[in-house]
Amino acid sequence: MINRRKTRQIQIGNVKVGGGAPITVQSMTKTDTRDVQATLLEIWSLEAAGCDIVRCAVPVREAAEKLGEIKRQIRIPLVADIHFNYKLALIALEQGVDGLRLNPGNIGGKKFVMEVVSLAKDRKIPIRIGVNAGSLEKDLLDKYNGPTAQGMVESALRHIHILEECDYPEMKVSLKASDPLMMIEAYRMLADQVDYPFHLGVTEAGTPGVGTIKSSVGLGAVLSQGIGDTIRVSLSADPTEEVRVGIDILKALGLRKGGLTFVSCPSCGRADVDLVKLAKEVEDEFRGLNEEIHIAVMGCVPEGQPVITPAGATPIESVDEGAEVLTHEGEYRKVLWATRHAFDGELIEIRPVGFAPFRVTPNHPILAAPRAQAEREWVRADRLAAGWVLAYPVPEENVERARVATADVVEVRRVQYTGHVHNLEVDGIHSYAVSGAALHNCEVNGPGEARAADIGVAGGRGIGLIFKGGEVIRKVPEAEIVSAMREEVDKFVAERKAAKATAGADD
Repeated sequence: MINRRKTRQIQIGNVKVGGGAPITVQSMTKTDTRDVQATLLEIWSLEAAGCDIVRCAVPVREAAEKLGEIKRQIRIPLVADIHFNYKLALIALEQGVDGLRLNPGNIGGKKFVMEVVSLAKDRKIPIRIGVNAGSLEKDLLDKYNGPTAQGMVESALRHIHILEECDYPEMKVSLKASDPLMMIEAYRMLADQVDYPFHLGVTEAGTPGVGTIKSSVGLGAVLSQGIGDTIRVSLSADPTEEVRVGIDILKALGLRKGGLTFVSCPSCGRADVDLVKLAKEVEDEFRGLNEEIHIAVMGCVPEGQPVITPAGATPIESVDEGAEVLTHEGEYRKVLWATRHAFDGELIEIRPVGFAPFRVTPNHPILAAPRAQAEREWVRADRLAAGWVLAYPVPEENVERARVATADVVEVRRVQYTGHVHNLEVDGIHSYAVSGAALHNCEVNGPGEARAADIGVAGGRGIGLIFKGGEVIRKVPEAEIVSAMREEVDKFVAERKAAKATAGADD
């Protein structure tokens, strides 16, 4: 759970920012604002992608004068991006924008700032102070020998004090740099000095590849400390890609729900079913749909690895549908499906005290806990280390039951493996035991994703298993996975809407 920094709250159109409001995702149009139709088409795409607030560049008077026309035809708040010319800010306000991005210290002096603030006050339009490491004031560059986090904070405080002197606290602040470490340090420093909401971003992050990484590092580090109220991912790409990445960053930190979530092990691209291709197809099918949809790649066990059956330890490749295996709760359950994949990559080899070593794929959940922690949880195999304790159901003479014991991990290492890996879908319990540990069979039913998943899919051996609420509801040929997912998602959305409508009528 992330404890968010307490801030003042401002309102941009119908969207609240700060003061505990949900963290919003912003983007900026890349069209010429004077071209109303092109700008509208881009904003409509952003709306469909889940963008909460949009910003338009206002470099000239004609662009400012088009803002009202644009504003009337969109559903999300519109922010005007102003540099140096206070008259453009006045025109933008007259056009009915929901917010301004400008720096009070560089629009010509306090007299002009007062003009802008006076009009903004009448309409209660918030102002974003946007400090950028690449355009710091010359005296600050000289003082700090170039752009630094300290210089950014000092610049921000100058602009903040100007608005405070004008008795106008309706502001949010951004401290952007292309260097994630500088950006992280600047936000941390300023967070302790003011209570205004923060707009986060790594500016000029780059193309989707490197830009996504830099933005995830920078924004993730700050957000994880509870700092940040609205974000923008700056990419050299279609602005809808900025929104997609921004939403995924928030979802990865548990700060936003909704939309498509894909969970996979990167080494499964050579599986018998092309899971990378499947993920892309499903992602494209549901792009922009703000519902919980989870796709998962199963955690697997290599050939030759024994699992515990009533007959004793049995190689996993010999266990078929209908057979029984020992579960983490100490009872035997039937195998519903058995799947097999080609694999070429690293496995995790775990050596527990008193048991033979066993190997699993890195994403395979194992029931375990650090020695100092009493409560066990399902954790990925690649998180384990010496000193962890594994939960293990030990078979007793009565093969119908087992007692749950523990096994200490003495070593964990990575080994290269080329061959086939196997997974078992077990009825009801969704776990099975190897010698020394209890394994959770499938990420889509796993403790993290399962509890949140609405509709999911797992593929293997030419088939797709469609899940609803963590349970298999359909088994379809591989070629029909995407269409079956569409049918189930549409049905789920309709059922949810009908349930909400009924609940509203009852109220």
